[in-house]
Amino acid sequence: MEGGDSLAEHVGMKFSTYDYDRDIWSSNCAQSCYGAFWYSDCYSSNLNGKYHVTTEYATGLVWKTAKGYYYSFKKTHSNCQARKPGHNPTYHLTRTVSCKLQNTSLTETVPCFGWKMWISLTPLTLFLIIHGCHAAEEVPRNQDNINSYSDSGRPHDCSEVSAQGLKTDGVYLIYPRGLPTPIPVYCDMTGKDGPWTVFQKRFDGTVNFYQGWKEYKAGIGRADGEYWLGLQHIHLLTLRKSYRLRIDLEDWDNVASYVTYENFSLSHLAINPEEDGYKLHIEGFTEGSAGDSLAEHVGMKFSTYDYDRDIWSSNCAQSCYGAFWYSDCYSSNLNGKYHKAAATEYITGLVWKTAKGYYYSFKKTVMKIAPSVPAA
Repeated sequence: MEGGDSLAEHVGMKFSTYDYDRDIWSSNCAQSCYGAFWYSDCYSSNLNGKYHVTTEYATGLVWKTAKGYYYSFKKTHSNCQARKPGHNPTYHLTRTVSCKLQNTSLTETVPCFGWKMWISLTPLTLFLIIHGCHAAEEVPRNQDNINSYSDSGRPHDCSEVSAQGLKTDGVYLIYPRGLPTPIPVYCDMTGKDGPWTVFQKRFDGTVNFYQGWKEYKAGIGRADGEYWLGLQHIHLLTLRKSYRLRIDLEDWDNVASYVTYENFSLSHLAINPEEDGYKLHIEGFTEGSAGDSLAEHVGMKFSTYDYDRDIWSSNCAQSCYGAFWYSDCYSSNLNGKYHKAAATEYITGLVWKTAKGYYYSFKKTVMKIAPSVPAA
């Protein structure tokens, strides 16, 4: 199949490393993507990234238009040669790659045919051929649509993905506030009053949520598993529309409860949302069997163990083993420590105080948003 052009956004960019940031992103692409490249904000290609047997999002040997952001190739090889005299100054670059197939019980390595790219100074053209390989990771359901989106047709959230005719729960790619490159999210297409764009999901403790400010700003985990979408992405999502917030909880007896709030956003009037602390804005508890455990967090700045912005004399994130819009300290701690049973030590778990008190840690939590007027 044709793998597409994953260098177009890198043309004209300066080379960046973790200790010499020359990209055009507000943060450091080389650090976030575990590599070094001609990053923009950040990339479609990351062939100097981290070598994976399996991969997390965005850090591996990625060629986005071939396999997306979750797939890391096994081998890459590059060489170039000048064309014959009399031709335009063009170089023929050949890369050889192979990938692996996985299932739950067997890992098998198989070869892929090589792929070739032609890079000319003007214009830039690319061609890629890969045969016989399939990634084990879940592929975003609208990944094939990405190259066909016009600026006006890029989905901002899951409601806009649904409006394009995609109605199945799963991972999709969206462009919050017109980002030039998409991000993966889990879309709850079938939930009541949805579709819902999920920005936090926890269910088995496989992802470490005791992370610092940089990680909570950019995002944690994978959209096909446990994850936190990232404060900056959530902020950009909520700038464009008015959203409802729904929080789903499931206890260790598999009993579900929920709460909903109106007009959710983060630092919606701030010129610099990070300086403003990605403050939590909601306009009231609407309904739900779990009760209102966000009231004391309204207007609070987001805090992590390495960036204490709460109003307590000590550090809530460290004491509660989490990261949240802490006051002094909390009634909710949904980014806290994951406990493998209902019984937990005081205040460190996935706590929703008005439902189960400070000693109970929930088995599953989901935080998600939908436009204030339910989609038709």
